Amino acid sequence: RDGVNYPDFSVGRSFNWFGEFDILLNTRLGKPNGPLSIYYGIGWDNRCFVQKGDDVQRLTLDGDKASFATAAEQPDRVELRLRYFRFPLGLQAKTGKWAFNAGTYLGLRISHKQILEYETAEGEEASLTLDKNYDFNKVNYGLSASIGYKRIHLGFQHDLSKLFKYSVTFDYQPWRIGVMLF
Repeated sequence: RDGVNYPDFSVGRSFNWFGEFDILLNTRLGKPNGPLSIYYGIGWDNRCFVQKGDDVQRLTLDGDKASFATAAEQPDRVELRLRYFRFPLGLQAKTGKWAFNAGTYLGLRISHKQILEYETAEGEEASLTLDKNYDFNKVNYGLSASIGYKRIHLGFQHDLSKLFKYSVTFDYQPWRIGVMLF
């Protein structure tokens, strides 16, 4: 789309182990040993977005809208961390030892911060943590899907909600892929 910029987040560096933890319940549909069931529960979702390199910019506010600008600290790395209380819901189909899941989730943001890592004039490593609402959406929702063998699944999630609430310049809708244990 014209006029839409995407922050230069590093996908590899934004990876975080155990980014999500859900407690799920499973209810069979139809027969007790039938192939279909619904899953639902509560969980904790950690999000991490990292910029690293020569062109790292700090997240700021332009009025009430998110904006990225060059920081006075000249950081080597900028990290955005968001945490959500999460409610997953979905449908599971099993055939033998294979399972297919399709679902949705709703998350309520419970914390956020921006971390700037830089080197001081004396050559020391420093970290500055900023806790300000940089136009982050309070609600996160999206679609999820996974395919698995026994209890190990390869999963995909795509947020339908935008990362920033009012910003039209940064229309970022995160996605992630990972291994899940059911």
